[in-house]
Amino acid sequence: MNDLPYYCKLALHPRQMTLLVLFLVFVIEAAIMLALPARLSETIGPLGVAATDSFLLTVLLVPCLWWVIVKPLRRIADCRQHLLDWALSGEERKARQLARDLHDGIGQIAAAMNIGLASIEANSTEPGIIEQAGKLREVGRQLHESIRTLARGLRPSVLDDIGLGPAISHYTQETAAAFAIPITTNASDLDKVRLPEAIETAVFRVVQEAVSNAVRHAHPQRIDLDILLTDHNIELSVSDDGCGFEPEDILDCRSQDKPFGLISIRERVHLLGGTALLTSRRGRGTQISASIPLLSKPLPHA
Repeated sequence: MNDLPYYCKLALHPRQMTLLVLFLVFVIEAAIMLALPARLSETIGPLGVAATDSFLLTVLLVPCLWWVIVKPLRRIADCRQHLLDWALSGEERKARQLARDLHDGIGQIAAAMNIGLASIEANSTEPGIIEQAGKLREVGRQLHESIRTLARGLRPSVLDDIGLGPAISHYTQETAAAFAIPITTNASDLDKVRLPEAIETAVFRVVQEAVSNAVRHAHPQRIDLDILLTDHNIELSVSDDGCGFEPEDILDCRSQDKPFGLISIRERVHLLGGTALLTSRRGRGTQISASIPLLSKPLPHA
């Protein structure tokens, strides 16, 4: 938290802000009434005095309210952006480190165990030992594959090494095979370019969360993924023909069962200055679409 701006650590309670505004109004109004001549009403009349008082109060109060309310609210909005950026960046760093530890640590141990079991199976002359070693080697193979799948889910190395297009293609192929649900992917615009790391990470996470929500909750017959790269934006859409839901009920802030996945999609997209839209109806499927501005031109693959 040390790298956050100082104003993220400072904030007025709403009650304190209300009292401060009332105090400012009282002080400014008292100053105006003291400054106005006592016999001014005889010159311009009560209506003129009221108009003068209102005009002076507005002129003096607006700058004060700017400093007391508008500027702090802008700082709060900036602080929220910094906090989101800090939290999501930290999440990605931890995911990358954990994926590396799983692959290089536990994954290598499982691979070494499989090699040892294969050696025992090949060199032993006892049928019982050969059979048991074969069974254990199969268990080890499944463990190693599970570790690799978990590591790729945390942070697929192909996203860092090759780019967004191959990472999405690899993820959708694995998901389609695992859940026996056809996933149609149209993302050819990404095959030959690299985008800024923040955008690639955000788009991959949005796709991952949207597809995961669909296969786990919507029970669809198919999922369609479309990604379009324009001169200024990257547009993506994930739609399914599943059971659907009522967004107003799910996204209600008073709901006890908060859809953190959908909230994460919205926050990731908004953090990059983009927009996210959720469309769904019961029995009519769901569509999650997002548009993220490109701050720089896509670079061709090296």
